[in-house]
Amino acid sequence: PQLKLVRLKDSDGDGISDEAESTVFKTHPNMSDTDGDGVSDGLEILVNGTDPLNWQPAVSITSPAQGGQFAYGKAIPFTVDVQADGNNPVITSVAFFDGETLLGTDTTAPYEITIMPGGGAHFLKAIATDSNGIRGTSDIRRIDVANPPPAVDLLRWNITENTIAVGSGIATPALTGVSGSVLTGGGSQGTSGSPTNTWNRQFTATADFNAAQNAGNFFSFTTSASSGFSVRIYGIAGLSLSRTSTGPASAGLFYSKDGGITFTQTGSLFNVGTGSASAATAFASTMSNTPILMGEGTTIRWSLVVFGEAGRLGIGKVTGSDFTLMGASIPNHYAAWASANGITGQAAPADFDKDGIANLVEYALGLDPTASSGSPGTVSGGILSFSKGTAASANGDVDYQIEQSADLAGWVPVTPTVNDENTISYTLPSGDTRKFVRLRITQIP
Repeated sequence: PQLKLVRLKDSDGDGISDEAESTVFKTHPNMSDTDGDGVSDGLEILVNGTDPLNWQPAVSITSPAQGGQFAYGKAIPFTVDVQADGNNPVITSVAFFDGETLLGTDTTAPYEITIMPGGGAHFLKAIATDSNGIRGTSDIRRIDVANPPPAVDLLRWNITENTIAVGSGIATPALTGVSGSVLTGGGSQGTSGSPTNTWNRQFTATADFNAAQNAGNFFSFTTSASSGFSVRIYGIAGLSLSRTSTGPASAGLFYSKDGGITFTQTGSLFNVGTGSASAATAFASTMSNTPILMGEGTTIRWSLVVFGEAGRLGIGKVTGSDFTLMGASIPNHYAAWASANGITGQAAPADFDKDGIANLVEYALGLDPTASSGSPGTVSGGILSFSKGTAASANGDVDYQIEQSADLAGWVPVTPTVNDENTISYTLPSGDTRKFVRLRITQIP
């Protein structure tokens, strides 16, 4: 007999037959480097002993910029770019982190969430996962958020034992720029004897939010920010709850910014007992890191929703303290500047003098909103520079961000060369590649 040698087909020339690639190693028979890592499949399998399918997604944070500084309570876009091509697996999800704390996930491009971190330093990263379960991690990006202003009383409700009145407690504004409604109760009339020292209502048995809303198992009130003010709520004090021996066993505080169509829970549910206990800590547990914002002229509807068996639940005081919402009422400095500069009532996005520069930009850069200002920035020695307006810089209600683009479509924040109380500047990139640079001005609510 004769020995016959058969040369197996190797279409991509990586030293592994097409049949072995397709059936054994699951690599691509027409691609010498299936995972695109710069090392051929044959070298990885036959020599290095590494995984020829171990392609890691390339993840980069595009926003916020490294070293970015933000006002407390500011909503910040957290955006990442994942580099992949048709030869690589599909990206299935991107997870966003502050340190080791998961902030959220996104499963579709563009990959982005909005964050509102608390005061202090934050170290952001993103992890992308592909359809093979392989993960890629971005570099860590540090941002700093200003500490919140001291929490002071915004509104107080003087709750008294009263089982007949529709409402209990008149909202007394503690600060200019905020107002609130009477605290009203759903259900039906309670009794003066139980729970003691509370304004209580009789509720039916319900197990979930929708059922409780439909049954009227809630106490409710509204808060409003006056014209010329924005309001940040990040604390609750002086609110105690108690129930009868059979009655609602838990309660949660929810708020709506669209007139009651959708609600968001703040904090966690509070387990209600037969003895009076403060629910403020549970309800306010998320407010310090995620304050509730009211833009000027807006109203929030609140529902303190109760769940559990049928019975009475009452609202009372904590050691004599009124039910109080805490936070800050912040005057709209732009409105005051507009009035002082002869454009009273003009909206920030408008352009009173028709010079192509919005009123807000004129405020941010210290320009005259009633006369054509010309080019607001300068370029000298390859540095683009803008002078900040004295009032806007001192008030801290404007965010200045330099952005760069290659096509005027996708804009990416970049780190300024200088960003102090007087100036923001950026050293323009050198080379033949065309780049566009702009200054984005954002009003901080």
